[in-house]
Amino acid sequence: MEKNNDKTYKVNLTHIATSYPQSVDLTDSQHKSLTFNHLANNGVLLSSPLQDEVLDMILTNALGEDWAEQYFFDSISHIKI
Repeated sequence: MEKNNDKTYKVNLTHIATSYPQSVDLTDSQHKSLTFNHLANNGVLLSSPLQDEVLDMILTNALGEDWAEQYFFDSISHIKI
């Protein structure tokens, strides 16, 4: 039996009004852009404005320009397929 080590990445959201979960698929390159962390001088992980822009662009393309008014951001996750 052949092993498949591919992964699917997702942005997980919750609809504000209904509490229904929603997810948006990420490509490998989008995931890498979003998970690259910067360390401050004191060792605290920071997200960059570029990461925030990339996430906004991905979600805007998938859900529309008003996605932030309709959804809470939960997490970014991956599953092996």
